[in-house]
Amino acid sequence: MIRATVMALFKIRGADQNEYGPVTADVVIQWIAANRLARHSLAQIEGSTEWKPLSEFPEFQGVLSAQSAPPPPMLGGSYPSGGSQQGMAIASLVLGIGGITCLSLFAGIPAIILGHMAHSRARKMPAVYGGAGMALAGLILGYLSVVLLPVSAALLLPALAKAKERAQTITCVNQMKAVGFQIQQYASEHNEAYPPNLLVLSNKLTDPKGLICPSDSARRRRNTWNDVAISGSSYLYYSMPRDVTATNQQEILRCPIHGNVAHSDGSVTQGSRSRRPAAPRGN
Repeated sequence: MIRATVMALFKIRGADQNEYGPVTADVVIQWIAANRLARHSLAQIEGSTEWKPLSEFPEFQGVLSAQSAPPPPMLGGSYPSGGSQQGMAIASLVLGIGGITCLSLFAGIPAIILGHMAHSRARKMPAVYGGAGMALAGLILGYLSVVLLPVSAALLLPALAKAKERAQTITCVNQMKAVGFQIQQYASEHNEAYPPNLLVLSNKLTDPKGLICPSDSARRRRNTWNDVAISGSSYLYYSMPRDVTATNQQEILRCPIHGNVAHSDGSVTQGSRSRRPAAPRGN
């Protein structure tokens, strides 16, 4: 009978709700002596389904009565006590704040995932995991960032469209300056005679896209001079410059999309959309 008691095996349930063992009674006694287990620590003897405090097992009453100090909360001693593991909850809260301010889905969805995980484990094991309130806040902010995404998009898309249009206008101006410069170069080489059309400049302009306004959706995919010859340039070209202002600036190019006007002196005026261009004298 004594031999059977000594050889019995026990499972131990730690404060982290994990099970350790089965181990012999001698090992359990060593853990108690090392203050890794206490009277209230739960144990289950092999062959039984009942968990009981160690104090109810006669094998351990002697060593328990001699125990000098209470054990740490976990059998392995690898986790701190008092719910001090809050990293996941803090991460959820930080991501939730980021999602509601500027990062939207990039932070909102991770905030939701981490918030659920942190809140769930904090409720199950509050002695080990803390930050349930922070996890809940991160969870709420994460969901809120997802709900507000359409509103953010509605506010952001017009601003992006405006910025894109502004960039395309500037690109158009720069292209018109380059084309205007080549027109003047051609004129200086041909006794001040302007080229009959813009395709004549193919040996001067390295890229045919220089004749296509970036906002011209009908022509912007033109990649070769042959394509441009078929579809024509985006810009209205006047082979005989026109007097269009009180300062006698001569207009040689116009962008019908942006209203940009290139003058014979090399300057480009932006956005004269109100002017209706006359029929060009050459393409």
